[in-house]
Amino acid sequence: MTEEFELPEKLHENHLAITKYSRHLRGKFLERMILIEHLISESLIELTSSDKTEESIRKHLFSSTITLEIKINLFCSLNKANAFDCDDIHKTLNSDLKELQKLRNLLAHSVLDTTFEFLENYNGTFIRYQSHTNKGIQLIDIYYKDKEENIQKNIFNSTLIRRKVIDCENSLVNIQSNLLSKK
Repeated sequence: MTEEFELPEKLHENHLAITKYSRHLRGKFLERMILIEHLISESLIELTSSDKTEESIRKHLFSSTITLEIKINLFCSLNKANAFDCDDIHKTLNSDLKELQKLRNLLAHSVLDTTFEFLENYNGTFIRYQSHTNKGIQLIDIYYKDKEENIQKNIFNSTLIRRKVIDCENSLVNIQSNLLSKK
């Protein structure tokens, strides 16, 4: 019979706090990224298909064979070429989509840092994820607020993430509306 190990009270409270926030953050973020992917796919369909090709293009864009990264790269390339002919999009849409896609992959493939060291030093300002890569363990820090982002160093600010998600969603809805109005 094995004995159940219990965390000291402070560590247990910290564990509960970061686990709760992580579930909320990941769940909401991944849910919103699914919507963004859907809006990108719909915009690509509206731009590139005809009545004859829409079903085939839709089948491939909504299958798992085309990754979000490929969709974003195609979308950004077309957007850079002004293919969507829409004035009502924010200027950093392409870079924001790429940053959100990077964060989506990091969050989807990382584990929450619940090591004793992190729990012991937790101060309520950020949570950390660990991603195991071929380069070793990569740390991803998400600050609750008031922290400058450094995407290259995997330092994110949850307030800025929220703003980028909302801006991207609004721009994608405007693009789709604009495309539908031209049909």
